[in-house]
Amino acid sequence: MGERDYGAAYILCMRVLGLSVGKGNGEYGPEDLLTRAQAASFLVRLWRDVLGRECPEVDHPFQDVASS
Repeated sequence: MGERDYGAAYILCMRVLGLSVGKGNGEYGPEDLLTRAQAASFLVRLWRDVLGRECPEVDHPFQDVASS
């Protein structure tokens, strides 16, 4: 990832905020596909860890998602 990459500043900001640490092998994978589960984890980390908010209790509507 070079300095001129479109998302470089955003990626580095996400790292500093603790929203995403990359692939674990020293790479981030800026061109990799993002799953819905990964997107959810980014958003919840922002909500919970950065903004200090609690996730509300909800019914479990999805058959393909394990209950926590």
